[in-house]
Amino acid sequence: MPGLTLEKVSGLLGVEIIHAEPWQIKKLCRWVEGILRSRGEAYLRENRTEILGQWEQYMKNEFKTCA
Repeated sequence: MPGLTLEKVSGLLGVEIIHAEPWQIKKLCRWVEGILRSRGEAYLRENRTEILGQWEQYMKNEFKTCA
């Protein structure tokens, strides 16, 4: 499976991702691709709120470690 595009990730998660740095988008696409491979598209769609919450928490922690 080739890497997921931001558009595909946005569609799977049901959100439009507007404010993100290129490195953040790349990480998000790889992370969602891993979930898609291991759990499937139905899982992603059914748990999108939880997945988005996990991503938000991850990004908050990532910025704390960079400061």
